[in-house]
Amino acid sequence: MPHPVSCTGTAGTSAFSLNKIPSRPGFTRATLSAALRRLFDVAVDTGTGKKLSRQAQVQLCYCLSSLLHEPEPKVRQWLKLNTRYLARIERFRNRAQSQARLRAHKDSFKFQQRQEFEALLRADGRSRILLGFHFGDFIYGNNVLADSEPAGRSQYFLTQLPPTDDFLHNMHCCFGDERFSNRAQLIVEDTTAAELAALLRRSHCSLLSFADLPAGFGERVAVNFLGRRAWFPKGPATLALVCKVPLLPVMNCWDGKHNHLQLFDQIEPGLHARESLQEATTRITQTLAGILEQLLLQYPWQWRFLSALPAFFVEPDDGSGKD
Repeated sequence: MPHPVSCTGTAGTSAFSLNKIPSRPGFTRATLSAALRRLFDVAVDTGTGKKLSRQAQVQLCYCLSSLLHEPEPKVRQWLKLNTRYLARIERFRNRAQSQARLRAHKDSFKFQQRQEFEALLRADGRSRILLGFHFGDFIYGNNVLADSEPAGRSQYFLTQLPPTDDFLHNMHCCFGDERFSNRAQLIVEDTTAAELAALLRRSHCSLLSFADLPAGFGERVAVNFLGRRAWFPKGPATLALVCKVPLLPVMNCWDGKHNHLQLFDQIEPGLHARESLQEATTRITQTLAGILEQLLLQYPWQWRFLSALPAFFVEPDDGSGKD
């Protein structure tokens, strides 16, 4: 399986400080701070119709240009592409689609590592965390991955919101009643870490979670991302270490013609010599952030949280890593 890009540790990186962004006419640090607090709401609640003010949109473009080291016209183009792309993803997710359209959509996914993945499961039947990213058409892509698992394996999908009736209709039509009914949907706010651990300690269980959830979904840890100090959720790495189950990162992307499903090297849960649990959590989270960085630099408009990128670099107020 492909190796993720190598990433340095947090040494020598800098936090995204409002003081370090050059002044722009018409904007103050207070304006930027207020805009950043709204970015995650807009990025997460894609179906609510929330929009940033014109002033906040301009400031967001300015921030993204600084973080990605790209000119503002290109960033504006990415944001427009991102809006259209996410709307398309949402249509396939929460609007009922015809059987023919769903069949064609499923056929657009290319999973070149399928045989390798099936061989891994035959050789290693341990429970594992399938760790995804909100990138590309992750909804259908992760279900294509689940279709490649043995029928008798227990499958759990950790989701932010309860599935809608149209979503369930699309999934049943696309993947079949028998296969999709085997995938239990777990709602984040209704599921405790202890419950997840109990599932993973069983044999032949797969838990799909995400490595790039925004602030508000548990504690975070500082890693290097885009050459700066950023904050990512520590839950997946901690859960894998405590439960002694491997992590298998999976990424989806669109090349303009096909959707591609890509697996990265499985991450084992053991501690390195003289390594603490916190250090191991940071090391694993760093690897996961490196995978996201690799795809983000290639296809920035395909990330669901592109408009929320600046907020990943804002340190929690108490400095503890807690949201």
